[in-house]
Amino acid sequence: MVRSQTSMFKRELGLTTETGALKENIKKNRYKDILPYDQSRVVLSLLTSDCDSDYINASFIKGASADCRYIASQAPLSATLVDFWRMIWQHDVKVIVMACREVEMGKVNSPDGFRLMSCSSFTAQ
Repeated sequence: MVRSQTSMFKRELGLTTETGALKENIKKNRYKDILPYDQSRVVLSLLTSDCDSDYINASFIKGASADCRYIASQAPLSATLVDFWRMIWQHDVKVIVMACREVEMGKVNSPDGFRLMSCSSFTAQ
């Protein structure tokens, strides 16, 4: 039921996920069914090599005020760690919040280079 309501909602608003579904971007998605909307995705502009693309599985989210916005992103994969830091640098991100478990179903959610940078953790009750 939720999936059909989501599909209907996406159609009504004209939301698409074509960029995330492109063959060259599939490997950059942690989950095959969670893709950023083309209309609100973060587009990377800081290209560091010919192999770089403008795709990262991340979206802009409006904040409470008009001048405030956030970025929601999947935890970086080993293959997308450089893209993740390109995004952080490009958008001058000051705070990163990881809102998932570090290990899910026996699988680590982020590469070593990202986990080592963790400062602290807390559990919401």
